[in-house]
Amino acid sequence: MTDSALKHLQDLPLTSVEFSNCKKLTDDALSHLKGIPLTSLNLFGCRRLTNHALSHLKGISLTGVNFSFCDKLTDEALSHLKGMPLTSIFLIATG
Repeated sequence: MTDSALKHLQDLPLTSVEFSNCKKLTDDALSHLKGIPLTSLNLFGCRRLTNHALSHLKGISLTGVNFSFCDKLTDEALSHLKGMPLTSIFLIATG
């Protein structure tokens, strides 16, 4: 899965997506999620994503996220989740 593949999701009424272990996804990939009525996002093991990736989630009403094993995310990444109606967050780290 690459960043450009996510462009094809923009017109779908998805509420949940899972991109587990998509090692080619970069920060730009998440910009393609704008306008999708997502409530759940699983990015387990997407190791190239950085804090900037989460800035693309602004305006999405997520209730659940999984950023486990996203090794480049830091404490600052959580600031991008402010104002979301989250009820669950999974953040498992490698070490």
